[in-house]
This record gives sequence, C-alpha cells and structure tokens, in this order.
Amino acid sequence: MVKGIIMAYKIETISVYEVFEKKCTCPLCSLENKLEADYVDYYLGNAAMLPEIRVEVNKHGFCGRHLDMLASAGNKLPLALQLHTYLCEQNKRVEKAARDYAKKCCGRSKSAEESLKKLGEVLNKNNDECLICKSTQENMDRYIQTLISLYFDESRFRELFNDCNGFCRRHFYQLLVHSRKVCSSKQLEAFTQKLVGLEQEQMHALEESVEHFTKMFDYRSKDLEWGDSRTAVSRCVQVLGGSTVNEKK
Repeated sequence: MVKGIIMAYKIETISVYEVFEKKCTCPLCSLENKLEADYVDYYLGNAAMLPEIRVEVNKHGFCGRHLDMLASAGNKLPLALQLHTYLCEQNKRVEKAARDYAKKCCGRSKSAEESLKKLGEVLNKNNDECLICKSTQENMDRYIQTLISLYFDESRFRELFNDCNGFCRRHFYQLLVHSRKVCSSKQLEAFTQKLVGLEQEQMHALEESVEHFTKMFDYRSKDLEWGDSRTAVSRCVQVLGGSTVNEKK
C-alpha cells in the first residue's frame, strides 16, 4: 500500500514538474487536457468491452463536452456500443419521468413542479455525473495538492512556480481553495501572496498584449512590432475561460 502511494506521488510529481517547465499560459490546464485525452483513449479502448465499465457508463454517461471529444477521436464503434446500451437504460428513465410529468403538468401544483424538476434531473444526469469529469477532477485535486506540497518542500519547484505565467481564472480559484485546506497559517499567507501576485502580473500583461493586438490593425502602427500580441486573443480565452487552446494561433 505504501509503495503504491509513493509511486503515485512520484508520477504526479513528474507530471507537475513537466508542465511548469514548459512555461505555458496555465500549467493546470495542460495537466487537465492530458488527463481528458487519456480518459477518452481509455473509454474508446478495451474498457468499452468490460462489463463493469459498461454498467458505470449506463448509469452515469458522459457530458456534452466529453461526448464531443469521444466522437471526434475517430473510433466510432466502441463509442456506438456504449451509447447503445446507455440509451437502452436512459430512455427508460426519461420515459418514466416524462410520463409522470405529463400526468401532472396541468395547473401549478407543487406535485407538478417536483415532477418537472425530477425530469430535468434525469435529462441532465449525464452532464452532472459525467465519468470523465469526475475522474479528471479527482486527479486534478491530487495534482493541486502535490503542487502545493512541492512549493514548500522543494526549492527547485518553487523557482519554477515563481517564474510561471500564472493560471486561468478557474484554476487560480481552485489553488486558493485547496491551499486553505492543506497549508498552515504561515504557509497560507506566503502562498496566497505569491499566487495573487502572479495572477495580477499575468492579467495586466494580458491586458496590454490584447490592446497591442488591436492597435496593430491601425495603419498608424505599421512600424510597430507584433511582439507576443499575435497569441493575445487565444491566451485571453484560455485565462478567462479555462479552456485549452492552441497557443500558436
């Protein structure tokens, strides 16, 4: 058991180091993107034929975003097999909830409202309980905890962290939340001050870069250099939306 924990820690440590060494817009977005891609491969691989996995897929399903990723991966048969058995189960649940609401829909009774709410829960179950979302977030929680531990335990990583470009808004907030759970009061103050400082620097630099991008379309700017403003829009989208975009655009 201890050996397994140590091995998992080493793997997570290596992954965290790698994304910080790349100097990307948001290191945690890079980690998350890799996890999602791995889970897409997993559910389109041998897992598609495992009875225990099919049971979980039938029960929970995948959200719209991850369904799109699965469909775009190019391996349609494993997805179709899972969708078929999922629909067999899902259609029963939807039909039952829909019929129940149809019987109570007239009027404004509390029973009708509760029945409609239940139907909404059934229809959105795959978005609320997506297997890839759940597994990805569980792993991200461990990565974030590893990141915070490395920040205080290893000076080399602390240098990489202090030199990073910051984080997207979503992961910035998650780091603040997780640090409150695992840091002492002294550690929390130091980590928060540094994290907030990094985020402020990134947002001000991004503001200037986006402004410079817009100015480059003015004929009066013909002698100006583009600098890093060519990627300003894509970087802004990633920081504000927490999305993973091609930073070369």
